[in-house]
Amino acid sequence: MGHLLPTATSDAPWPSLLEQLPVAVVVVDADGYIRQWNAEATRLFGWTADEVLGASWTILVSPHARESVSRVIERVLAGATVSHVNANRTKDGRTVVCEWRNAPWRDWQGKIGGVVAVAHSVVANGTTSHVLGQLLQTAPIGIALVAPDGFPLFVNKQLCDILGRAEEELQRHRFTAFLHPDDKAEDERLFQALLRGERDSYCLRQRYLRPEGTTITALLNSAVVRDDRAQPLFAIRTLQDITRQVAAETEAMRRLKELDARNRILSALITTFDLQERLSRILDETLAVVGADIGGVYLREGATVRLQVSRGLSPHAVEALATFTLTDAPDWLGVQGHAPVDTVPEPLRRDGAQAWFCLPLALPTNDWIGALFIATRHRPALAPEDVAFLQDIALQLTVAVRGVWVYRQAQERLRWLESLLRINRTVVQTLDTDAVLRVVLTEAQQLLRCDLVAITLVDEETPHFTRFLGCRQDGTVVTEPLFDIDTQLVDQLVRQRLTVVLPEGTDAVRFPERDCLAPSMRYIGLPMVAGERVVGVLHLFVSAAHTFTDRDMALAQTLAGQAAIATEHLRLFELSKAWREALERFLAAQTQIARIPSSEVASVVLRTLQTSLGVTCAYFYGYDERTQTLQLKGCLLSEELAPPLADKPFAVVPLGEGLI
Repeated sequence: MGHLLPTATSDAPWPSLLEQLPVAVVVVDADGYIRQWNAEATRLFGWTADEVLGASWTILVSPHARESVSRVIERVLAGATVSHVNANRTKDGRTVVCEWRNAPWRDWQGKIGGVVAVAHSVVANGTTSHVLGQLLQTAPIGIALVAPDGFPLFVNKQLCDILGRAEEELQRHRFTAFLHPDDKAEDERLFQALLRGERDSYCLRQRYLRPEGTTITALLNSAVVRDDRAQPLFAIRTLQDITRQVAAETEAMRRLKELDARNRILSALITTFDLQERLSRILDETLAVVGADIGGVYLREGATVRLQVSRGLSPHAVEALATFTLTDAPDWLGVQGHAPVDTVPEPLRRDGAQAWFCLPLALPTNDWIGALFIATRHRPALAPEDVAFLQDIALQLTVAVRGVWVYRQAQERLRWLESLLRINRTVVQTLDTDAVLRVVLTEAQQLLRCDLVAITLVDEETPHFTRFLGCRQDGTVVTEPLFDIDTQLVDQLVRQRLTVVLPEGTDAVRFPERDCLAPSMRYIGLPMVAGERVVGVLHLFVSAAHTFTDRDMALAQTLAGQAAIATEHLRLFELSKAWREALERFLAAQTQIARIPSSEVASVVLRTLQTSLGVTCAYFYGYDERTQTLQLKGCLLSEELAPPLADKPFAVVPLGEGLI
């Protein structure tokens, strides 16, 4: 035992009692120097009384804990009794975490002369007398005992391995030192609430920064240990490395998010054939999965590439990116087979895009049909899994576009068939050429959307047009000719049976009234051929702004052929009808003649010729077998029956001399 404090009587028993106590007792005077040191203190910290008496109390305390211990001593010297836990140093350099009970000691006049501190080990680094310490050291998770000031009192080896840092480094810093900056504030807030008794514990997922620059994710559980007066002694913090688990969860969530997006895209493909709606749905789902805020879809329209849908673009960017021709399209669209470029296009860069990716859309025939692009303002690059998803979506987008095109073609063919059916139905129901031609013109106008559609029937022998029928864009039907065609063009259409396409402003087609159609119309003439005959011409007038496609031309040719067949069938029907009616009248006349007296035969025959065939002049001769001559029995002159003219030289014609 070292130097004893002054006592009231020289035979006071308390110095020997200190030596027998099972806890370490250290007495520090008001100046901070050690004045008493018992045997248990020697066992716990390693120094003998002779080595520490007169030394500063700081020899026992780890550097990072000295400030908090100094505040405890100040409170005790002011008359308070304070309990606390801190990390202590041993003579051989080990760290031992001790719980201290500190009380003031007074001289015989009641004046505070220093601090009496009683300590016992909570856990020691390497060795401990407590089962708790052994559990802390061998636990499969990281454990730290943290003082109320936030500095670790103890860290186990597993925690050092998780964070990739040495024990000394961890104990020199507060518990938030190696947290990700975005996670520090929440942990600090909950830790202070824990100390204030506002909660018993808390659990967080946190990101920690390792010295090699990587970031791990750990599950933190924290609780507080209090003394018998409910004051916080230290906090227990356990840490589990769940980086792989979080990565697996993130990947699973990403996959689930992708599957949900694909399901919604498939639902859109099933429920709608509207191209804009399909593109919008796919683009929105893609942006949500990738986490991007800018995107767009280009599609080819003939010789033009047009931005069909877009998201997140400023009006300036939309204007700059709206339309390109195939010849001047930028390389990143992939029109010419170029690989997508990494440089963000200037309009997107001005909109704040940091990273972007563009994928060409191509049919199985490798025909380029458009492109999909995605950009983000918040990330410097897209993740590989995002790029892989975009590649899959590009294929799905191509299928969606192709499906709409196929659907549109099917719908177009269906409209064609319905138009042809209406034409055929009109032929059957009306048997009227004018009605059939009107239906053909109406159907052609609805399908082709021309400025003027017209049909002229033609006399192939002359050739010249015998009937005109036209239909304007507003559906008005015109029966008076609106234009003239020169003989050379008529010859090409009728004699040579050529389909003729003329540019706007041609002199081959002339409009007597210039106000009926603008002179800037293109002309398309299609001969209406039925078998070996040209029965008419289908005329189309199309404005320069209207795109007349190959499919439009095929439909126009089909309509011209259908109109020709219908017209020819109706002509043959009218002809057969006339022959049938004539035959019926002839049979009726024969029946009537057989029943009347011979004297009336001439007048009946002549009247029948007049009424049935429209004959205005005719002579009827009867055969006289006795004289073997043909004798004039009656005549029809100027649509009037007249008696036989016996004084005429042709009143009697000898048989064999014939008739003229």
